[in-house]
Formats: sequence, structure tokens, C-alpha cells
Amino acid sequence: ADITMYRAKAAGGNRYEVADPEADARAITRHGLTTSLPAALERGEFFIEYQPLVDLGDGTVHGAEALVRWSHPQHGTISPDRFIPLAEHTGLIVPLGRWVLDESARQARLWQEEHGGPAPLRVNVNLSPCQLQHPRLVADTVEILERTGLPPGALCLEVTESALIGADDDLL
Repeated sequence: ADITMYRAKAAGGNRYEVADPEADARAITRHGLTTSLPAALERGEFFIEYQPLVDLGDGTVHGAEALVRWSHPQHGTISPDRFIPLAEHTGLIVPLGRWVLDESARQARLWQEEHGGPAPLRVNVNLSPCQLQHPRLVADTVEILERTGLPPGALCLEVTESALIGADDDLL
């Protein structure tokens, strides 16, 4: 009931809202996840799953896409569609994204050492609009590549179309 009252006040007050227990439960869960995010990064609750990038012509693996997941102590594995918007809203997306980039580059370098081959295995890392606009993105990426020894051509930073909608021409 309190959440419904606050929702009515936020909509301008002097009105009524119909209680929606399911929506209220989602709001409570969202709030709990939002407040848990900073400590989750410090405790190492995030992990990366790698989806292979396969050439359908010959079946060879050319790399992998890095997909971050959250191993929450109470909620189990949480997919990025549930926590990335919260991380963007709180500003935690920048340190989380830096961690994903660092771990992905380190893993790609290990794969290269283990499997060799004429062309390096590539790792694709998704960037959020907040990361794309962060002034340290290029410097952090260069530093990570130098520290891990991953060749720049083995890293692909992916940007969604929605990240580019409304972006400054200078950013592009």
C-alpha cells in the first residue's frame, strides 16, 4: 500500500492509484538489487560466460562474446537485463564494465597462449551508452590491452543501436 501511495504522490498527488502487489514486489526486488550492486562487485559475485563466435561456413571458432552474469547469494544467477539498467542508473556500470573488459581480455590472452593459431581468437565485449560516453574508456582499454598483452585486433567493443540513438556526432 505504501508503494502505491508513493507512486500516486510521484505522479502529481491529489489522485489515486490501484494497488498492484506484483508491481510492488518487483519494485522491492529492484531496490534490493540496486543497493546490493556495489558490494557485489567488491565481493566478486559477477562472472562472465562466453558464447562462441563460430564461422558457419567451416565450423571454426573465431572467438567469443563476453556475457556478464551476477551470482546473487539469495536470487541465484541474475541475467544482465535485470541488473545492467540498475548499474547504469547508479553509475556502477563504468567500474563493472571495466572489470568485464579486463577479465575478457585476460581470458582471451589465455586462450591465445593455449591454442595459438595463425589468427588470434577475438573477444567481443558489449558497451553500454554510459560506458561509451565515459572519458576514460579509451585510456582504460589501452591500459588493459597493454597489461594483458592482448593484441588490439583481438578485442571488439560492441555498441548497440540504441546506444547510438541521440549520440553526439563527436561521439560517433
